[in-house]
Amino acid sequence: MTTTEKVHFWQQHIDDWEAMSLVGNAHCKQQSLNYYQFVYWRQRLTSVKNNLKQAPAASSNTRQR
Repeated sequence: MTTTEKVHFWQQHIDDWEAMSLVGNAHCKQQSLNYYQFVYWRQRLTSVKNNLKQAPAASSNTRQR
């Protein structure tokens, strides 16, 4: 599985988990996922989203010439 495929795979599972009312471990058991991989990808994808959200705000403060 390529990195892009992994990102899509885990993003879909994280989106599904966020839509449910299960804790992460229960979701992983239900979906036959490795909980530690789930946590790794959740943290990785969350930090990417946070960095993307902060980038436009930082650039809007720069002065144009």
